[in-house]
Amino acid sequence: MVEASRNTPRTRPREAARTFIANFFIEFMPGVVGEYELLQNATEGRPKLSLFEFQMEVLIFSLHLLDRAVFVNWGPEYRSAFMDGALSSACEAFSTALPEDSREHFVSCFRTHYNTRQQEYSSMSLPLSEASPKGTLFWEYAKRICQGAGVIHPEIIAPIMMEGASDFFTMMLKIAPTL
Repeated sequence: MVEASRNTPRTRPREAARTFIANFFIEFMPGVVGEYELLQNATEGRPKLSLFEFQMEVLIFSLHLLDRAVFVNWGPEYRSAFMDGALSSACEAFSTALPEDSREHFVSCFRTHYNTRQQEYSSMSLPLSEASPKGTLFWEYAKRICQGAGVIHPEIIAPIMMEGASDFFTMMLKIAPTL
């Protein structure tokens, strides 16, 4: 088990979470559109996942990666408060794009979906450099996206998705100590 850093975070968890989610939506979510175009080119017709569904999967996966990185750097108490704030901020950011009468239902569904994925992802290990990636967190995420979208040749697209997942995790590991 990795010990949390003995340093004190510079920012309170909920404030740090709001800032992180705002920056995530501004800086990284537009890049998801490019990944979605990759899925469009790898399916016959339209992908079975809509852009909105794909964005949600990427966000939920990214939140999981962030959860791991924050835990390693700051321990369970900070991580718990931070992730509560991150999830609330993410729900708020996504729901503002929806009609007001469907926001509450969306938030409920998003939280349920997040909790389901969080349970699944938390049981998966990170890939070891020499071992086969099958069954690891990045592999399972890429497989889920390819299957969900209806990708014709997942052997081509899955490695690209795995690399993107690895890059996201590297980014989260760099961000977490700055909180």
